[in-house]
Amino acid sequence: MISREPDSLFRKFVEDFPKRIKWNMSDTKWSEKVFGYLADLGKKEGFDVLYENNPYEYLLDMCWIYAKDKPDINWIEVAFEIEWSRDLDSITDEFSKLVDIKAYTKVLLCYPKVDDVVELVSRASRMIQGNPFRYPEEHYLIIILGETRKKFGFSGIVVNSIGNCLGLGPKELPK
Repeated sequence: MISREPDSLFRKFVEDFPKRIKWNMSDTKWSEKVFGYLADLGKKEGFDVLYENNPYEYLLDMCWIYAKDKPDINWIEVAFEIEWSRDLDSITDEFSKLVDIKAYTKVLLCYPKVDDVVELVSRASRMIQGNPFRYPEEHYLIIILGETRKKFGFSGIVVNSIGNCLGLGPKELPK
């Protein structure tokens, strides 16, 4: 199972997801492909997957819920927020939702301006550090889509519950 391991989730995403897309798709199509991929992966991992109207959205863009009949308990295993806006404030607003909820792994998939990446990670770390309700088991994964004239790429940043960051190597793909 990869769900609680942000680095494994990132590696799986960058290995599988690019096979499902065409780089010149609209934001709407990108979102459909992202949600479809993550829903399929969550179901394969054995979770109830909640998003949009499938069957409904619960708090965030997408949640993988661990649900068990006996005992009557469930929780959010992985929480997702996706923000295609290139505006840093919009991206950090979406990240704040992840800080506010309880989940083992919290994932932000975004497409910031290259010049804003360092500030995004800094803000995310400060938001986590300032949260009085954090717990040691939670981890954040920020998946950053970037592009040059010839390539697209995904980079990953793992942030732990005290705001320490670990970069995951970029995965570059030709356009």
